Amino acid sequence: MNEHDTCAGKPISSSMIRYSDILLDSCKHFVNLQKSESDDYKIIYYNTSIITGVVASIEARLNEHISMATNSSNYDGSTNTSLKWAELSKGQKNTSIKDKWNSIAKIQNTQCWASGDSPYQSADTLISLRNELIHYKGDFLAKGEIPIKRFGELYSLFNIKSVGTFVEDDVSSWIFDLLSTRDLGNWSLSAANNLKTRFYQF
Repeated sequence: MNEHDTCAGKPISSSMIRYSDILLDSCKHFVNLQKSESDDYKIIYYNTSIITGVVASIEARLNEHISMATNSSNYDGSTNTSLKWAELSKGQKNTSIKDKWNSIAKIQNTQCWASGDSPYQSADTLISLRNELIHYKGDFLAKGEIPIKRFGELYSLFNIKSVGTFVEDDVSSWIFDLLSTRDLGNWSLSAANNLKTRFYQF
């Protein structure tokens, strides 16, 4: 690229890579690797990477959209719409995924996040799980006890039972019980992909 390169007749001064797609593709790779894995701990490694990766992809996609809106040819920084984009861009580091989604939807007059409906309901569970892993508190919990009631949906979906007897050293936790479930990775990827289809409304 040089100073004379153009796009749509205008000089190119900067660029942005669609990192959200790279994150999602990496999670697809982990799901494929996981299919032939038999070691419980390696399944946990894959599931942890997939869960954190797909949620990061969702947020990255929203951030990319905000960035494109504030760098588009229609953005002039003075109209009411442009000021709303600028305000959202300024505060995006401290804004939740759901709030970013709703802010974009309100600016563009499209559907807001509907937690009780598909695919938002699964996305809420996925984001809650990612947050609980990222901010793991190390709580001592009883056999079969989970830190957030919402995770019970996943226990029912995958028919998860605590494997520990809680006799001597035979113990388990929700981390092991849930993250060693092979199908969790594919479910997480599907939840993200289902939400991704709604991005096209923006």
